[in-house]
Amino acid sequence: MVATADHLDVLLTGPGARVPIPASWMRPYSPRTVAGNAVGSLRCLPELTVVEADEPSTVLERAGFLNSLAAQHSKTPGPSKILFVFKAKKSTIDAKNLSEVLVFFSRFADVDFARGADQAAFALQEALAKLLVLRTRSARAGLTPDPLGNLASVIAETAGLRAKSGRLSAQKVAAAFGSSVAGLAKLLGRSRQAVSKSPDAESIQVDLAPFTRIARLRTVLSDDDFRAWLNLPNEYLDARSPWAVIRSGNVEAVAELAEDMLSGSPA
Repeated sequence: MVATADHLDVLLTGPGARVPIPASWMRPYSPRTVAGNAVGSLRCLPELTVVEADEPSTVLERAGFLNSLAAQHSKTPGPSKILFVFKAKKSTIDAKNLSEVLVFFSRFADVDFARGADQAAFALQEALAKLLVLRTRSARAGLTPDPLGNLASVIAETAGLRAKSGRLSAQKVAAAFGSSVAGLAKLLGRSRQAVSKSPDAESIQVDLAPFTRIARLRTVLSDDDFRAWLNLPNEYLDARSPWAVIRSGNVEAVAELAEDMLSGSPA
């Protein structure tokens, strides 16, 4: 038995109606198995979810499954990692294939990939190791692993930035920030026409994700106060306003500051 197997909750799933059979490298972890078409009925995801599929196209053909998995991942409190394991050895898998899967997830930094049993076994150990470290550090600090994830109001607030497709909407994000769609399109490096035509396009989901993290401040600020904060000089941004930093191309720095402010630890 692997030492971590008794300490972490592991879920095994895959696209489609069939419940996957745990591979030999998964069995020591005694994973729960859930068919892909039942993922949407889960209350939330566990600390680690393993998705087995032949190749990226297999899951991309099941957009409903990906949307359900991404929605559950977004609302899950605390650390929650997803590991996609692709079994096909002869197919070509490149960054473009993987990015097409990642754009479904607002928490895409917690999504990893592996190919074949050997890579999968190691990737699983790596994911479990990170989760155990998070647990240990959180316990020492007397904190929950993800203070933002435990705020139901945060989930409700960011849900308002999504279109009916479940994907982030550039139109709704622009409105939240007091910007025009044309202005946001410029920040994303896209044409106004393209963003206006498809405001929830898969191709812009990764670029919109940091704006969602910043918008979480609206859980504690009114819309007017949030927009004022965006335009005021900020000591944690070298006296520049958040909007100025975003326009300079460093939206990630503002997203990290917003998260630090909500967790009570700006630095």
